[in-house]
Amino acid sequence: MKEQVEYATLYSKQERIRLGLALASGLLALLLAGYYILYPEWQAFMLTVHCETILGIPGMAALAYGVFVGIPVVCGIVVEIMYAWTAIKTITEKRFPPLKAKVFKKTKVVYGREALIKGVFMLLVVPALLVPVVSWGYLQAGDFIRHINVDTLDYSICVKRINNF
Repeated sequence: MKEQVEYATLYSKQERIRLGLALASGLLALLLAGYYILYPEWQAFMLTVHCETILGIPGMAALAYGVFVGIPVVCGIVVEIMYAWTAIKTITEKRFPPLKAKVFKKTKVVYGREALIKGVFMLLVVPALLVPVVSWGYLQAGDFIRHINVDTLDYSICVKRINNF
C-alpha cells in the first residue's frame, strides 16, 4: 500500500507577487535611506573619528569594533529573529513546516523526530556560524587598531571642532 504524501500550503501567485513587491519596496527604501541619510553622516564621522570618544571608548576603536563585531552581531540577531518563530513552532508541533505556514515551493510535510531535528538546527545554525565570525572580527579589529599610525592623523580638525571654527 502506497503512503500518501502531505504537502504544505503554497502561497498563491497573487500573494507571491505582493510579498515580492513589499520586500523590494522595503529594501529600496532602506537602500535610499542609507545612501541619502546614513552615508553623509558616516562620511562626516570618518573625518573626525580620531577626535571622538563614544561612551569613553576612543572613536577609532569604536569604529573598528563596530564594523568587525557590531555589524555581524546585528545581522545575526536579525536572521535569528526571522528563523526563531518557525523553529519554535516546528519544535512544539513536531511538524515542518508548521501548521498554517505557507511556503513558496512544493514542500513535503515532515513529522516527528526529523521535524524536531530541523527545528533545533534552525535555532542553532545562526549562533554556531556567528561565534566564529564575531571572534575573527574581534581579532581583526584589534589588529586594525594596532596598525594605525597616529602620527599621520590631522589633529587640527579636533581643535577646530572644539573652538567651533
